[in-house]
Amino acid sequence: MPTPQLRAIAELRGTKGPILQDGLNRIQREPPSKNIHWSPNKKKILIIDMQ
Repeated sequence: MPTPQLRAIAELRGTKGPILQDGLNRIQREPPSKNIHWSPNKKKILIIDMQ
């Protein structure tokens, strides 16, 4: 079973929206951004951006 990170990458590949692309870039970089969190209860990716 793929990790949540790999599943998110697979879902976000090919998306064209700038926010989704930003999320994909944050997940794919090494090390992955610590500002991205998966909420299993909400089944959503949360991006915490303090800018």
